[in-house]
Order: sequence, then structure tokens, then C-alpha cells
Amino acid sequence: MVEYALIALFALVTITTGLALVDCWLRGKHAFLTIARERSLLNAGFVPVVKAKETRLRGRALRTGQSRRLPERRAMRPRSEPVPALFAA
Repeated sequence: MVEYALIALFALVTITTGLALVDCWLRGKHAFLTIARERSLLNAGFVPVVKAKETRLRGRALRTGQSRRLPERRAMRPRSEPVPALFAA
């Protein structure tokens, strides 16, 4: 009984490995053909247009030492100074 379980397990692993290799081969072939097509278009003088879903909008690059926090608000006026809009009326 143990032999049958080991044989079944070995067969399952073999089939799974074969399917994974075929999948990797197909994906690699597709990627290679895509790159070859783009290379031939570039050599012919065409410029490929990037699809909108592949374009990412990024924020401005941060300088070293800056954090991603929102900028701090400026300090409010001291209370001892009257606000001109209140006394204009």
C-alpha cells in the first residue's frame, strides 16, 4: 500500500513539474517574441507607445533626509497682534 502511495506521489510530482516547465517555456517564448518584435520595430524607425495602464504617476523625488510627511503648517500669528479683518468693520 505504501508503494502505491509513493508511486502516485512520484507521478503527481512528475506531472506537476512537467506542466510547470511547459508553462515557463511558453511564457519565455512569448516574452522573447515580444522583445524581438519591439526590436524590429525600433530598427525600422517606429517608436512604441506605452499603454496608459503601464504608465505610473509618481510624486516628486525626495531629497536625502526629507520625509514623506505633509509639510508642517506655518506658525500662527501671536495672539497679542489684532487681526486686521476683525477690526475693519
